[in-house]
Amino acid sequence: MYIENDVDIQRATKMPKRRAKLTILANEVFHNQNTVGCYWVERFEDGECLGGNFFETEKEARAYMLDFETYNDMLD
Repeated sequence: MYIENDVDIQRATKMPKRRAKLTILANEVFHNQNTVGCYWVERFEDGECLGGNFFETEKEARAYMLDFETYNDMLD
């Protein structure tokens, strides 16, 4: 029995469409609490918001976005 284990094929056939959105907050308070960083990344699957994370640097935020959108977060 041969099982195709190509991640690209899995993405094309079974995985939901993923998108991440970066918002840069300038010294704002989020839900009446100070945030860890000013870079807010929201995660979406098939258009539905799954939540988000704050990051201290833009580099960290963009790396997280790339991992999420390319499904690297699921390979760990």
